Amino acid sequence: MRSVIALPLRGRKGTQGVIEILNPRSDQMNDYTVAFLHILADHAAIAIENARDVARIQQLTITDDTTGLYNVRHLYDVLGRELERCNRTKTAVSLAFLDLDRFKLVNDVHGHLVGSELLAHTGRRLQELSRPSDECFRYGGDEFVILMPGSDPEAALAQAGFLNHALSETEFQMKSGLKLRVSASVGIASAPVDGSSLHSIIRAADARMYSVKNDGRGGVRGR
Repeated sequence: MRSVIALPLRGRKGTQGVIEILNPRSDQMNDYTVAFLHILADHAAIAIENARDVARIQQLTITDDTTGLYNVRHLYDVLGRELERCNRTKTAVSLAFLDLDRFKLVNDVHGHLVGSELLAHTGRRLQELSRPSDECFRYGGDEFVILMPGSDPEAALAQAGFLNHALSETEFQMKSGLKLRVSASVGIASAPVDGSSLHSIIRAADARMYSVKNDGRGGVRGR
């Protein structure tokens, strides 16, 4: 290597990278070429920052503020794609619908700030307990969804049972010093056995979750 030109890509938010030209021809390095390279570096830095800003905004639109999990909008998109794949490849996809038991008491007794903190702890714990192939969502309020691609009803029921038991055994340390636990009622639905549309799967899982609630809470129910 005889020579190198290195141009930093400096944007509004710092240096985004470097353009390197190896062994440039000295007879082509006139004032016009140098000015052009500076303009190129400026535009490249702006493009990189804009792309990162767009990606950040897109991430915010699919993320729940309280828990950091994906939100219900993203659930509908992902579940829709999984159901299309299920119909095309004849493979299963399952969904666990979780509703925290008596969560309103946490807000009533300890306040909404503690309630929000407990939801955030719960969301992180659900991610820890889920398999790498599964995805966690906050559906709304104190409701969560675990999407389990490739899991048939039996596998989904076993995984949801493990997850729900481990969640109920977890003690969460609050910033205030409180130590709280949560339990959940869980309903399982699977495609194609419970339907092939987004709403049919969510409706089936939701109905089974409510049947658990009516039978005393804290359990898991599939078909």
